Amino acid sequence: MKWFAGLAVVGLIVAGAFAAPHLTGSSSEPIVTDPALDELAAAAIRTADGPAESFVVTLPAAKLAAAQILTEPVARQTLTHRHSVPGRVVYNDNLHIEVTAPTDGILTQVLVKPGDRVQTAQVLGWLNSPEIGTARADVLLRQHEAELTASLAARARSLAANVAALTKSLKGSPDFDGLKKQFADRQPGNYRNELFGALSSAVLAESLDRSSAGLAESGVLSGKTLQQRQAAAQAGRARLEAAVEQAEFDVWKTHDQAAATAADAQRRLEIARHHLASLLMSDDALHGESSMIAEEGTRMRVDLTHRDRQPELMDDPALDAERHRHALQGLGRINRFSRSTSMLWPVVRDVSRQLDGRRVRILDIASGGGDVALRLAAKAWASHVDVEITGCDISPFAIEHATQLAEPFPFDLHFVAEDAIHGTLDGPYDIVMCSLFLHHLPEDAAGILLRRMKELATCRVLVNDLRRTRFGYVLAWAGCRLLTRSSIVHTDGPLSVRAAFSIEEVRQLADDAGLNGATITTHWPQRFLLDWSPA
Repeated sequence: MKWFAGLAVVGLIVAGAFAAPHLTGSSSEPIVTDPALDELAAAAIRTADGPAESFVVTLPAAKLAAAQILTEPVARQTLTHRHSVPGRVVYNDNLHIEVTAPTDGILTQVLVKPGDRVQTAQVLGWLNSPEIGTARADVLLRQHEAELTASLAARARSLAANVAALTKSLKGSPDFDGLKKQFADRQPGNYRNELFGALSSAVLAESLDRSSAGLAESGVLSGKTLQQRQAAAQAGRARLEAAVEQAEFDVWKTHDQAAATAADAQRRLEIARHHLASLLMSDDALHGESSMIAEEGTRMRVDLTHRDRQPELMDDPALDAERHRHALQGLGRINRFSRSTSMLWPVVRDVSRQLDGRRVRILDIASGGGDVALRLAAKAWASHVDVEITGCDISPFAIEHATQLAEPFPFDLHFVAEDAIHGTLDGPYDIVMCSLFLHHLPEDAAGILLRRMKELATCRVLVNDLRRTRFGYVLAWAGCRLLTRSSIVHTDGPLSVRAAFSIEEVRQLADDAGLNGATITTHWPQRFLLDWSPA
């Protein structure tokens, strides 16, 4: 058996030599027999027949490297098993919360990030929404309408009370002079003249009737004349009673209508507020909005009894080109909404007929972005009216913008840079007009402009501008925000109304400039049109 043990040792050594490359993962390398290993195997065989002895074989480092024998300290480790199995990932809807806004808009700022813990009513971001801005403007407009109609209803109620007191006194045997003194400080409105006129006629007729009785008995008056005077007295009393009844009916009808209008305005205000609250998704937010709207309404309660001319952003020569272009586009949209062309076109058509179809030469002073002149030319083209329109403006940028706007169209329309007050304007023209320019000028410059327009025009002078009214101020504030996003227009619109002229002031300017007999008509929205033609 000793020889068998020797063979086993040799077999293990040879097997180790052959298996070492495979254990290290280099299975593709060829097996090379080492002479030292062969000698070691032979020595083992020689000792196989002798007694079994234990011995230690020590290999130098070079031979260990050649044999690729590695050692590793014994240690307890956990085996990790890796398994690849098919499957799919399912999203857990229970961990998802969808955050939506009730209106479209631009998300300008996000205040949280994924993974943040949030609290109830915490602000997650800021949304810039034109729809909410429109709703705010509508609330402000409805609030002003409610205040205005409530004021009119209160006035109608006071008027009705005064008229009722007056008619009650008239139903007896009133003292004409005493009654006039009694109601001198009260305001029965236009009914004062109607009722006092009817009372005066009735008193006169009754006085004649009373004085005629003695004259008839003495034979001075005939019986027929007496009967006529009695009939006149009865008719005067009947007319007075009819006037009293009609006044009572009319004044209470006006009162009821004013009260109904005020109630309707209040309902519309509540609807506008609820609409805004639905967009804000919170009644608490509406309270904050109400404070903002109230503050804005306070700012809108300006004194419009006199002109308040302030510098406007559009008049700044250093205005940024892109903001200027945006503002001109916004003004064009407002002019289209206010139907400026519809006010001017009937005059152009009449002048064309007056000239028997000949070309109508038109000068548009302070033409701005050129939108009014362009739409007027388009209207004439569609109506087969031959016109030549020249627009002038002091701003080179506005002239460039207007020229680019008109370039694609086949109209006889061109624009020049010129100062209408101090510059040279070649004429004459059949029609000289200006739109939304007069209110930019002080009174003396406005007078100069009107005189220059008169000198240049052979047929008509047209001035289309704003009226300085409280309702016009509200419309300017709300309309500018509804029709354009230009912050310049938002600022300049209300300022323009504060600088505008009243109808009486425009009439005085026209008379001072020699535009005697000029007609001034009012138009939507809170505009006027001055129309003058030479004698």
